[in-house]
Amino acid sequence: MDFDVLAKVYGGMEALCAGRLMQRVRTAHLAACPDHGRVLLAGEGHGRTLAALRKLKPGLELTYLDASPAMQQAARHHLARQGLEETGITFHTGNALTFLPEETRYEVIITPFFLDCFTEAELRVLIPRLAALAMPGARWLIADFQLPAGGWKRRRARLIHAMLHAFFRKAGGISARSWTDPSPILSGLGWRLEDRCQFSLELLRSDRWVC
Repeated sequence: MDFDVLAKVYGGMEALCAGRLMQRVRTAHLAACPDHGRVLLAGEGHGRTLAALRKLKPGLELTYLDASPAMQQAARHHLARQGLEETGITFHTGNALTFLPEETRYEVIITPFFLDCFTEAELRVLIPRLAALAMPGARWLIADFQLPAGGWKRRRARLIHAMLHAFFRKAGGISARSWTDPSPILSGLGWRLEDRCQFSLELLRSDRWVC
């Protein structure tokens, strides 16, 4: 994946197409984060979740991870515009599939609109690698698209998914051609779904998992 070309326009595109809807999905479960501890934000991109969490829980140690240097720069600019300091935030540019912090484990893992970029085969590698970074009792917050169970809502979602995947394959180099539900992989690793919020006629969801 390479989201460098989208870094300067992504925020505007999101606001134009979805207003604040995606931010509502990203932040639905942030209040469940502890006041202190370590949080990994993987695939955080333009830093909207990072800034919201810094405001809500200033005592947390935050690790930002994204493969795009330009997205990291956009995230840092967003923090500055919000009047938020980078103290307590560690920035990493790199591939989540190979990210291995030295002797660091996290109380919370957050993947905001990230897992839907990967194929099922990639998720079967990525999810266990990220799960291995979690402390016992950790929470995993997942903001993502989904497919409703059936009917016209599912047909609507399939159309939206097809357009989004086609665009981001071309503009961002993602490998996924369709959405893969990460829930079976997480359940197989011993994670348990604590809560799920659904948005926009079940097109989007925000999950809170615990291990």
